[in-house]
Amino acid sequence: MENNWNEKGLTGYPSIDKPWLKYYSEEAINAPLPECTIYEYLWENNKDHLDDIALVYFGRKITYKELFENIDKAARAFSAIGVKTGDICTVVSLSCVNSIIVFYALNRIGAISNYISVIASETEFQSYFDDTKSKYVVTMDLFADKVLTAAKKAEIKKIISFSLSDYMPYSVKLGYKIKMPRIDTNYLLDSNVIQWTTFLKFADTLTESEWSHDCNSISIWAHTGGTTGFPKTVLLTDKAYNASAMQYMKSIEFTYILSYFEVIVNANVVKTY
Repeated sequence: MENNWNEKGLTGYPSIDKPWLKYYSEEAINAPLPECTIYEYLWENNKDHLDDIALVYFGRKITYKELFENIDKAARAFSAIGVKTGDICTVVSLSCVNSIIVFYALNRIGAISNYISVIASETEFQSYFDDTKSKYVVTMDLFADKVLTAAKKAEIKKIISFSLSDYMPYSVKLGYKIKMPRIDTNYLLDSNVIQWTTFLKFADTLTESEWSHDCNSISIWAHTGGTTGFPKTVLLTDKAYNASAMQYMKSIEFTYILSYFEVIVNANVVKTY
């Protein structure tokens, strides 16, 4: 076996031989990786297509212009409530517009996104909060009670709560509210909880909004499912994230591309060129 490897000029170590490269074109192999943040990569790829559709959510079409405006507003709101570069913000959310806005807004200000499973128990939530030293949590209202209970046992400063219906068209939103079981909103009475629309208003209180961070810094804490062993936490940089998004664009021919964000948190389709 050793002789066969040597005859082919291979070492037998995938990290050195990189056998997967045979599936890529020379252009893809030699393409320089983006030297920018995740938010900057999204902006650079779409700043000339602001009227194009970025997201379609229950029939509502959101342009890149609207998406960037919402990201900017959320970024300023996060800064206004005290989130800083390097802070870890835990997110408990299903796939929706809010989760995408939060992801890019946190990246824009240099904060770290820590997306965790919505089916985790209160004990597991607390463990995630403590292990990552999260000070802020963004949660969908469906899981707010469980999050609040866990947060009271951790050092969480603020909890931002939103609804799956926030960006739905009016008719769909009305149907959603009629059909979905009524959620106990008593958690909103807690002084540490901020409802989404109230949270966004904090953006108007920020007089300065200049942010920057190194694309080689950690931007995402991703968690494995634990199907082949104990669940692990994977720390991803902006550059690693962008490299994965670029890999899709260079290796697959299609009009709309699934960003690496979708792999992590099952987000919506985002056009990146």
